[in-house]
Amino acid sequence: MRVRYYANNQTNLIEQTIRLENTQYGYRLTGYNARYADTQRRHPNYQPDNFYLSQDDYGNLTCLNIDDKGTTSRCSIRLVQGYSSKNTVLSSFNWRLD
Repeated sequence: MRVRYYANNQTNLIEQTIRLENTQYGYRLTGYNARYADTQRRHPNYQPDNFYLSQDDYGNLTCLNIDDKGTTSRCSIRLVQGYSSKNTVLSSFNWRLD
């Protein structure tokens, strides 16, 4: 999984290995092995992310991110449809569909 974040007036891109768990409250995506994107070089101080995704009885989706240090961050869920639109979103993470 790739996460883009902003610090010191610049965009940073991190790549993490993810483990998916189905819990009684929804899905948990547990990140580990945070490294600079497209490298094997570990990021020295990036705290891996833990995303909690749930859906209420009305179908509303909720996303919560709590890193390994316990800091919460904003996150959102967006449905992207269509090949071109998906490539547009993926390009901001230096990825693309083949």
